[in-house]
Amino acid sequence: MPPRAGRADSTLLVVRRRYVGDGMREDITIRNTAARTVRCTVELGVDADFADLFEVKGRSKPRASVSVHAADSALEISSGRRDRRQEVVIDGDGAPAVTDGTLTWRLTIAGHAERTVSIEVIPVIDGEPLTLRYPRGQKLKGAVPTKRLRKWRRRGPQVRTADPNLAAVLDRSVEDLGALRIFDPEHPRRPVVAAGAPWFMALFGRDSLLTAWMLLPWDANLAAGTLQTLASWQGMVVDAASEEEPGRILHEVRWGPTSAFALGGRKAYYGTADATPLFVMLLGELQRWGYKESAIADLLPHADRALEWIETYGDADGDGFVEYCRKTSHGLANQGWKDSWDGINFADGTIAEPPIALAEVQAYVYAAYCARAQLAVGAGDTAVARLWRKKAKQLKRAFNEQFWLPERGWFAIGLDRDKRPIDSLTSNMGHCLWTGIVDTDKAASVARHLMSDDMFSGWGIRTLAQSMGAYNPMSYHNGSVWPHDNAICAAGLMRYGFVEQAQRVTEAILDAAEHFGHRLPELFCGFSRQDFPAPVPYPTSCSPQAWAAAAPLLLAHTLLRFVPDMPSGQLWCAPAVPERYLPMRIGGLRLAKSRAAVDLWQAGGWEITGLDELSVEVIPARRPARPA
Repeated sequence: MPPRAGRADSTLLVVRRRYVGDGMREDITIRNTAARTVRCTVELGVDADFADLFEVKGRSKPRASVSVHAADSALEISSGRRDRRQEVVIDGDGAPAVTDGTLTWRLTIAGHAERTVSIEVIPVIDGEPLTLRYPRGQKLKGAVPTKRLRKWRRRGPQVRTADPNLAAVLDRSVEDLGALRIFDPEHPRRPVVAAGAPWFMALFGRDSLLTAWMLLPWDANLAAGTLQTLASWQGMVVDAASEEEPGRILHEVRWGPTSAFALGGRKAYYGTADATPLFVMLLGELQRWGYKESAIADLLPHADRALEWIETYGDADGDGFVEYCRKTSHGLANQGWKDSWDGINFADGTIAEPPIALAEVQAYVYAAYCARAQLAVGAGDTAVARLWRKKAKQLKRAFNEQFWLPERGWFAIGLDRDKRPIDSLTSNMGHCLWTGIVDTDKAASVARHLMSDDMFSGWGIRTLAQSMGAYNPMSYHNGSVWPHDNAICAAGLMRYGFVEQAQRVTEAILDAAEHFGHRLPELFCGFSRQDFPAPVPYPTSCSPQAWAAAAPLLLAHTLLRFVPDMPSGQLWCAPAVPERYLPMRIGGLRLAKSRAAVDLWQAGGWEITGLDELSVEVIPARRPARPA
């Protein structure tokens, strides 16, 4: 609306509010700031291209033609895809005039008043319309997602700290993780977390398992839901196209008309080496936090099937290590968390050839063996516990012999197809500290290299050292900084008693978060803090992203040094929180059916409350590395 004659400014304000969930609702409010009545026309142009997410990410032109036609107060747009009927209906309230591609309202708005028009965008798939999460006429607070998020906030950590940045980062993390949850309509009590927005709004094995692990102190239900959902998808047959194998835990699940163009050409793709041991690890940790015995027992057969995959299909050549080598050209060339095609390379930059046995995958397998032994103890089966402890001990010995590079002082990232150590200096060995597979006589050297100028940027530990041939601070996996990777490294450093180093990593990542509006992205560039006063963003990083959002929660948990073992009735606690964050209170810690809180003051004082209903012994010392 141009201003009236003789006036300098328009008096109309347009406010658009959009609510997305199984379709979309948009409310368009026209506010008249003048005293006199005005008449105006609101015209809304509408179009759709039915592009799949992969087409959007690749910026490729959608393959389908589109037809548009008017129907009463709505527009119906249909896709020309032959493989699936797709439509979208755009329905406007207040009887707008509808033409091909346009909805038009003619409004009269009294002085100092406002009028709102609304549209509902309803996807129709194979003739079935979706049910909007935020339908017209329903108050926002009554919508199912709003109720779920409200409940999530109540269940999350309650944190008070002297550092406003830490408080803001944790608040943002809780909010983002709540928004990234996915609920299966057939199992609404089994929440899982999507890997990240916008590209990975799907269930991922590795990402979802690690995120659930990081959240365990505050929400064990997410871990249980993740395990139950992944168990329902656990591999049953050998299928080279999807890389499915009996007992294997999937890499990702995709839906939609172009799922055939996703990894492996199937809805579910199984090409990952680490999700299967992580599954067993998380089940063991869930038991440590006192989750329901019946749920643990129900999942135990799936853990045994996962272990069977580890020892057969995972270790195809029988050398005692789990390797990967893709079985389809549509699959991932690298199947650890650094899954870009060039992510695994030698110190001189040469790309490693598969089959590849990754260091952190062996560490996860070691932890899975330890977890299965612990689960057997809980079930009273000492023979099974003894068997898996023995396997863990054998793997630890073999790993430290074959992956350790004594002339360099660090662990190889992996073994290549010829069993040669892949000798680049990477952050992966921090994951080995986390699981406890590293011999104590090697841990100090690992910690020293992780915190060297070669690896530590000042904003966090790089994925690859500056001195390596493939180093590029703007690379996805060869020199960037990943918050979740750093949180795991910090937990590993703390486990072996490198307190100051763990604190440095924690403070660096939390400082970086402040520059991203308190929301940690999936990754950022690995440039030195001395060169840039703020971390340099990585342009296509997911934000929010699940394990990046969970990283601050793992960092806070690491600083608490709060390690429960509810089956044995013991709790180890010895907080090591930097002074800048004190005083601090972290509440909502869920042990069995109780909720505990830790209060911390300056000069090292601390107290745990909320354990009155539990029969648990609090041991005020850092828990040693868990024995095999």
